[in-house]
Order: sequence, then C-alpha cells, then structure tokens
Amino acid sequence: MKKMILLPIALAAALGAAGCSKSTENAADATVDNAANDIDATTDAAVADVDAATNNIAADTSAAADKADSNLDKAGDKIENAASDAAKWTGNAMKDAGNAISDAAH
Repeated sequence: MKKMILLPIALAAALGAAGCSKSTENAADATVDNAANDIDATTDAAVADVDAATNNIAADTSAAADKADSNLDKAGDKIENAASDAAKWTGNAMKDAGNAISDAAH
C-alpha cells in the first residue's frame, strides 16, 4: 500500500524535476524520501498502537473471565453450604417431630 501511495508522488517529482536543475532534483528526491520515511514511521506506530490495544483488551477480557469464574465458584460453594445446612435443619426438625410424637404416644 505504501508503494501505491508513493508511486504517484515519486512520478510527479520525477516529471517535475526533469526540467529542473540538479539541486532541485536532489531536493525533490530528498522530499520524496522524507515523505516515505514519515509514512513508514507513522504506519509502524499505528500498527504498534493497534497491537498494544489488542493485547490490553485480551488481558482485560481474560482477567474479567477469571474473576467471573472465581465468583461463580464462590456462589456455588455458598449455595451448596446453604443446601447442606437446610438438609441438616430439616433432618433435625423431623427427628424432633418424631420424638415428640413418640413421647406423646407413651
């Protein structure tokens, strides 16, 4: 893509420089070279910025997924403990009721 952008610039510089002095041609060449270097540096910086942003998003997403997984595990443990406690209380209440019926029958 850079070559496609630079080709018209270089062609225009070459055609324009055809009727100019050697120093003008050299200045035009230097201008084209500087433009190419600027475009290359800007493109490299943009790619680096996109890569960094992508890496940050991936890290943030992974951390959020890990936290959600941990919270789900904790919630599951609390539900399991509550169900176990409820079963114990129900069992004890049934024993107490059975004992009360047995005592009343005697």
